[in-house]
Amino acid sequence: MKMLRRFGILSRKRKVKAKSLSYVVITLLLVSIVLATIVLMVTYFYKIANEFENQNYLIEKSKSTRNFCKSDFVNDDVFLNKYSNISFLEKVAVRKSYWGVLEKIQFKVWNTKDTLKETLFLGEKRGEAISLYISDNNKQLKLGGKTMIQENIYIPNGTYGELYIPKTLNQISISKLVNKSKNKLPDVNDFFLPKSCELIDLESVREGFSNSFFSPTKKIIVNGGVLEGIKIEGNVVIESPRKLLIRSNTRLLDLLIVAPEIIFENGFSGNVQVLASKLIKLERNVTLNYPSVLYLKNDRQGSISIESGSSVLGAVISLSEKKQSDIIMEENTKVVGDLYSQGKLFFKGKMFGEMMAHELYFHTNESEHRNAATDLKIYKLPNFTHQLKLFKGKKSSSRILKCIK
Repeated sequence: MKMLRRFGILSRKRKVKAKSLSYVVITLLLVSIVLATIVLMVTYFYKIANEFENQNYLIEKSKSTRNFCKSDFVNDDVFLNKYSNISFLEKVAVRKSYWGVLEKIQFKVWNTKDTLKETLFLGEKRGEAISLYISDNNKQLKLGGKTMIQENIYIPNGTYGELYIPKTLNQISISKLVNKSKNKLPDVNDFFLPKSCELIDLESVREGFSNSFFSPTKKIIVNGGVLEGIKIEGNVVIESPRKLLIRSNTRLLDLLIVAPEIIFENGFSGNVQVLASKLIKLERNVTLNYPSVLYLKNDRQGSISIESGSSVLGAVISLSEKKQSDIIMEENTKVVGDLYSQGKLFFKGKMFGEMMAHELYFHTNESEHRNAATDLKIYKLPNFTHQLKLFKGKKSSSRILKCIK
């Protein structure tokens, strides 16, 4: 009996030891899992922190580079680490070129793990506040109706007369100075097209197409004369050998359009730069967002026509050496930015910014008047707004008009 009791006691002790050992093993496993989890969490935390630090470094570096790009140090060539003694320019590439009328700056900053790229369209700070500039064509400017001009004006001989229209009361308000103009308008910068493009077929991009400004420029030729039901944006030139009609169901952003005649259908909305030699026409309720440019250039007669309800945010430019090109703006139209005409300007809309023309032109069913306008409305822009770099020889501090990342 004693032997059996001793054996039972030993057996129970062995069972307790076996259970204790299993508890120890389980505890060690739990501890190792917890420790491994902590190690993984710490490692992951440091990885995230390192990535965040790298991203923050690139963001701060891109801000510094963006400020540098607005300076006068950036020339027309590509440079890489040209200013290597400047710490923030290490691992930075900057390129300056032109996209239509807009000055384009591209840069990229990088480190061993990541790269940031940006395309900037630059404008400039507006200089003297000018609302109206009519070249001195030896004919006095006449104003009538409810005319309101909020900034300085430059006109022939520095004086204006009143235009008398039957049953029309003249209320002319010019808030600032009236000055004598010169006989020639300032010269406007050219419309620059890319020197080389890769041709792509229109049918291949019917589902939509976007091209980065860091990729080669693509060109689409529209032979049918109509562009409709498609979205195209970015580094793209659309060209037509004849008149081009752009339907309202077309979505165009940041690209260039070149054709002899270009017509935007009723209700179109987009952001484009347009170059034509004969005609640019905005039908009713067309909206061209900032910074858009209408640019007409020819040696013969041509016109820019903007119908009621339409607006352009950017610039409207008509160049003609023989002064035979016209800009016609109907009632309830709007230009925000700059309006420039080397020919006649028929203006019945509202202007926010600066208007320059060889001469204004006004007509009724009964009469026509050279260098005359009625109900002229030219409003000043807020001080924080900027101007496209339109004029040759003008030097002013650069400002960013648009940034594409």
